[in-house]
Amino acid sequence: MYEGLFQPMHLLILGGCGVAVAVVVILIAVVILTIRRAPPPAPTAKALPVEDRLAHLARLREQGLVSEDEFRQKRQQLLDEI
Repeated sequence: MYEGLFQPMHLLILGGCGVAVAVVVILIAVVILTIRRAPPPAPTAKALPVEDRLAHLARLREQGLVSEDEFRQKRQQLLDEI
């Protein structure tokens, strides 16, 4: 019956030390929850198949974001990985 009241009494008895401990416990809980909710890292370019990377490179060339020379150089690098 008094269990719910007894626990906060420890914080009152310990004074500032109890409050500091409570704050540390809350901060640890927040860090743990943040880590658990963190999204998985995005796949790196090397994690994607070479075919997908070549298609992406071709789209960049079509959009004019890479020059023809840059396209050829990077395309050869990708083909050398096969």
